[in-house]
Amino acid sequence: MKLLFLKSLRTIRFNKIRYLGALILIILSSALFTAFRTSGYSIQKSLDDFWVNNSLADVSFEVVNAQKTNGLDESDKYILEQYFDTVEQRYYMDIKTDGVTLRVFQKTDTLNTYQLLEGIVPKNQNEVLIDRSFADYHNISIGDTLSINNKHAKVTGFFTLPDYITVSYSESNVINQSDVFGLVLTSDISNWTPTYKTEYLAKLQSGLNIEQKEKIFKDFNNALMSKGYNTINWLERELNGRTAGAKGDISGFIQIGQILPIFILLVASFMLAIILNRQLIGEENIMGTFYALGYRKKELLIHYMFLPFLLVSLGTIVGGLLGFSLARAVSLIEITRYNLPLIIYTYNPIDMLIIFSIAFLAILPVTFFVTIHALRQPPLNLMRGQGRRAKVSKIEKAAKIDKLNFRTKFFIRDILRNFGRHFILFLGMVISGMLLMLGLGILDSINNIDTTIKNTYNYQHIYSYGSDIQYGKNSMGENYFESLALVYNNDNYLKTSIRFMDRDSKSIMQNDRQTKKPVDYSKMAVSYSAAKHLNINQGDTIKIIHKGLDFEDWEYKVEITTDYVLGDVIFFPKELLIEEYNKLYGEKIGNIDNIYNVVISDKLLDGMQNTAYTDIYDYMMKTIDQVTGALIAAILIIGISAILVAIILVHIVVDLILEENKYNIALFKMFGYSSKQVNGLILNGGILFAAAGFILSYPLDLWFVGYILNQFTQGMNVLVNPYISWLTALIAFVVAGTVYGVSRLLASKKINKVPIGEALKNNEQ
Repeated sequence: MKLLFLKSLRTIRFNKIRYLGALILIILSSALFTAFRTSGYSIQKSLDDFWVNNSLADVSFEVVNAQKTNGLDESDKYILEQYFDTVEQRYYMDIKTDGVTLRVFQKTDTLNTYQLLEGIVPKNQNEVLIDRSFADYHNISIGDTLSINNKHAKVTGFFTLPDYITVSYSESNVINQSDVFGLVLTSDISNWTPTYKTEYLAKLQSGLNIEQKEKIFKDFNNALMSKGYNTINWLERELNGRTAGAKGDISGFIQIGQILPIFILLVASFMLAIILNRQLIGEENIMGTFYALGYRKKELLIHYMFLPFLLVSLGTIVGGLLGFSLARAVSLIEITRYNLPLIIYTYNPIDMLIIFSIAFLAILPVTFFVTIHALRQPPLNLMRGQGRRAKVSKIEKAAKIDKLNFRTKFFIRDILRNFGRHFILFLGMVISGMLLMLGLGILDSINNIDTTIKNTYNYQHIYSYGSDIQYGKNSMGENYFESLALVYNNDNYLKTSIRFMDRDSKSIMQNDRQTKKPVDYSKMAVSYSAAKHLNINQGDTIKIIHKGLDFEDWEYKVEITTDYVLGDVIFFPKELLIEEYNKLYGEKIGNIDNIYNVVISDKLLDGMQNTAYTDIYDYMMKTIDQVTGALIAAILIIGISAILVAIILVHIVVDLILEENKYNIALFKMFGYSSKQVNGLILNGGILFAAAGFILSYPLDLWFVGYILNQFTQGMNVLVNPYISWLTALIAFVVAGTVYGVSRLLASKKINKVPIGEALKNNEQ
């Protein structure tokens, strides 16, 4: 065995460039896998621990009586204890100054407690904490003074709340609004404002399923109504976009980091198989000699599997350690988007075991098959080097190429007799092309949302009254009613917005995905993302559990699936809402002929100071900017990886081509072929496979870009359709062509150095 071990070291020394290239790919894939998993799971675990340790409430709400007075009377607070395990009051107030809203909270002791990120706890009444994302945006440092309601507040530190991971004014807004919205924490809110609101934070006992929770919530609201109260701003944990968006986004972030490295491992796997196969063909006489010396097949198998095993082990260990060291840098892709708690980076040895197992399963079975296939030959055939002799396949015999000119015959025979080598070039160019187009394709798709939104929203100015429902006619633009709901289908629950539209509405234009015709708002329609998440089709029945309306649950058949891209929305005709509303409240308040809480207009409106304003075009541009900013680092990593894969792959394949054709190169020179002609004969075979691989990468990348974006933005309430522009495809083609061209140029110089005497060294051809 010592002799075999020494021979392995000699093989590594003489083929160091090839094995080093394969090792780099394994290290690269292991590093990416470990970096994304370590950062993603560290963020996820820190966030989960934060929600547990700081007691994230299951629901928050406000209570008003008939006089719109905020809060429960002391004599009625027992109702809270009847339905909830833990309840706490939280006081807050929005203070607006020069277009910036500060939401001032009084700290809580039991539920939704804060975490101090940096600095010290306020000790005096004029000291406060602010959220870090607002501080970063406005260049506020610890020790600076902040103006709150014309009073000076000293900032002593930064904090985060478990229900405000995304710092946004509305719970349905999934982008960070730190430019115009910030959080402030104080020990006594009355020091900053004489009037403030009371919201109730409530936690249920653990272990309840969705049906049990829904029953408790419904019974609780009925109990309040019997006492003359109504709940407003009802927000369940699962319906809070400020937390659900971050959780879904991080989950998608982890998935992306696990998929990309597997592509690179596939390239490394087939590359090692080709390298080992070439080595085995060149060492057939050595294998035969080892057999003659008494070595068994098992010992030779272990010998030839030693190198792939060594590469997998060394590559995953080095890559795993490198990935862990890069985890903090990779996590910046996510951290910059949210007001996250303190992140504790934990290295999990299982990550290295997982990537080792993936690499082991991807690489070793392929190399094992190649090795065992070579060792099946009898020792005498091995010593005679029959594997080095050109084998004419049945396909080549059936091709009937004898009447073709020599260049064409040589081209076809090179492909047929070295199909494995050409296949790995094809596969490598598919994956390299996908990686090259992936980053820019993601940017193309995100930027294309802007065009899609402008084609969907004819009116861009949206004014929301929230829970302050409006009745009667409205002369300012169009209006609709929007409410939160849970939709149920085959054990799948999905948070959605129910939007009740006038049948002649022109403000939001969308098309039926089947007929491609404009949607008829007199019918029930489901956005494509909602249908996709619920796995429903036209004609399926869904159950709607209302969250913002006191209606009983609805069951409806899906009539239309639309191409609406701004999240999970179900559209109903407003006539249905008015009819149901009159049935429930007609005797108390009289019948109504219109109801709305949103006004949408093609121009800015006056007298809407009491509404929450959104410019949908501006909102989408900010969403695009945040997503793009978060993806820049990921795109850079993907781009560098793609170029490395392409360089290593093409270089090794071309190097193999040269080694396999030394005899042919020398023979052509002996017959008087020029260097240009020799280069064309030897190197042109790979062009066809490289080009075919790159062309195929385009449709595959369209699918992959769509998958990645839907994973990455699944918590952002945005459906991104994959789109790759011709410019992106051209850039990727130029990069791939440049890599291939440089490798071909280097190979040409090596061809020129092959001596004519090489043709006299081999009499087997």
